[in-house]
Amino acid sequence: DIGKMWVQMTTSVAPSQQQLERHPFNLVFLVDISGSMNSNDFNGEYRYNAAIEFLKKFIETELQEGDCIEILLFDTSVKQLLNHTEINNKYYNNKKDIIEKLKEIKPS
Repeated sequence: DIGKMWVQMTTSVAPSQQQLERHPFNLVFLVDISGSMNSNDFNGEYRYNAAIEFLKKFIETELQEGDCIEILLFDTSVKQLLNHTEINNKYYNNKKDIIEKLKEIKPS
């Protein structure tokens, strides 16, 4: 067709460290803990479990030194599970503590 073109580009050069660097994240997660989270939707998995597993994987794999995270819970009101916390891997990896804190979350 006139006006349509397919372009494919590849490179064999790895991106530089500078290209891989990003600005620190400043994230707030709002987690629904209402009764509806007890529904069995996701391939036989409860909504609650799917949400917690997502958070665990995201914290483990995506958060880097200097990123900040806060976790709020809501049903009929909002509760703070985790204050604004900076990821610190330099002297102590606090990701484990944050993930451990997720065990405190229980659906209403």
